[in-house]
Amino acid sequence: MATAGVFPKATGDAIYLADYNAIQTIVANVLGTGSGAATLSTQTGYGQTVSSSQIAADTNITASQMQNLKTDLDKISFHQTFSASTAPSISVGGTIGYSEWNTYKTQADTLNTNRFILSANQATAVDGVTPTFTNWNGLRTHIVTVTFADAANARYFFNAGGEIRIVPSHSSSGAAADTIAKGNAWVNFLSTIGTVKFGYTNTTAGVTGSSIGWYGLTSSAQTILTSTSTLTYANNIFSVEAYCNVANNNTGTATVLTLTIKFNDAGNSTSGSNNIDEAVGGTTTSRVQHYRATGTNVAVNAPTIATTSGP
Repeated sequence: MATAGVFPKATGDAIYLADYNAIQTIVANVLGTGSGAATLSTQTGYGQTVSSSQIAADTNITASQMQNLKTDLDKISFHQTFSASTAPSISVGGTIGYSEWNTYKTQADTLNTNRFILSANQATAVDGVTPTFTNWNGLRTHIVTVTFADAANARYFFNAGGEIRIVPSHSSSGAAADTIAKGNAWVNFLSTIGTVKFGYTNTTAGVTGSSIGWYGLTSSAQTILTSTSTLTYANNIFSVEAYCNVANNNTGTATVLTLTIKFNDAGNSTSGSNNIDEAVGGTTTSRVQHYRATGTNVAVNAPTIATTSGP
């Protein structure tokens, strides 16, 4: 016969209060306040209300307590997968067998493993700043701050799958004839980059990003993405640097993210005899967004995004 807290259960195994409390601990850490930790394997917390609670000794497990546990599992599952958990409902007068316990524990473990996942159906992307600049040349720098109410809110934002997104784009519409070609080169270059997504543990885009995310930041600027054009007007560069307001954010104590976004028009034409460094004709947009959990089961607070310099 299995002892308390040991899974999986088999036919004839006893169900202990410790078995319930073990599952409830996992659920509460993911859905509730959780805690900052030095390793991502133990970093938890969405900051949401938890329906279930620990059961004290010398009491029986009730159908209501099981249903509260299922409610919490369903909230997490819906946030991650846009569907309810596989944990069965337990009605008054029903029985709780080894199969039900194994399902509850397996589901809790799976949701804990996938806790940083956010279903697109449960999220919203909102523009923070969208500055533009036209007919430019040389280096343009856009510095942005992303400020959270406190460290806990920042932790909930990223733990629940939130991202800070940078969407650079260019339009050559309305450009002078002699600058259209260079503007079109930036249209094509920025389209290869796509949306830059800065999350809890890495930075991704249509080009190679980095393994630096929120929990990898320090108070020193780090390059989280850089890309050099190989198209017409080669050697143009787009890059993003990031730092936070604490020396090391591996436990999630920072409240401010600073992004330095650079558009460097460093290239001339790679074809023909054109070596003139024309202006980039048209309009460039440096869009910065927050992408966060906004579902009915898990919803986190939005940060404040502001331009502090440029472009």
